Amino acid sequence: MNKLLQAFLAPALLLAAGAARAAGPAVGETTRQGTNLTAIILFAVFVAA
Repeated sequence: MNKLLQAFLAPALLLAAGAARAAGPAVGETTRQGTNLTAIILFAVFVAA
């Protein structure tokens, strides 16, 4: 069972890696969003409750 899994897993991982390389780098400029303090505080209250 282990050999069979390795026989199928290795080629699948190589294909996935090839597809990721073919996609190329992210293109364009990104903008950074500000920190949403209200959401952070509400989340902290939710977790604490």
